[in-house]
Amino acid sequence: MYFRDYGRYDYIEMKLARKPKAKLKEHFYIRGDLTRVYFFGLEETNELGVKAGFKVLEVKNLYTEITNRLTEESMNRVWIQAKFIK
Repeated sequence: MYFRDYGRYDYIEMKLARKPKAKLKEHFYIRGDLTRVYFFGLEETNELGVKAGFKVLEVKNLYTEITNRLTEESMNRVWIQAKFIK
């Protein structure tokens, strides 16, 4: 099974963390459109895979920097990617 989602300390998490009403729990936020978003950590993702009965092949963060051409704002994006086998 392949898993890929937002990683801890992604640009979006840091942006949401500045909004006091957006935080529901640690690393769990509500967006302006009322959808929820969770930011996964490496150890946590590893544990989730093991608890679900998978053998963990790989768990890692992927980093990239994106620049908004209009505002020239730099955004540090973080994703978590994992590979599991049953």
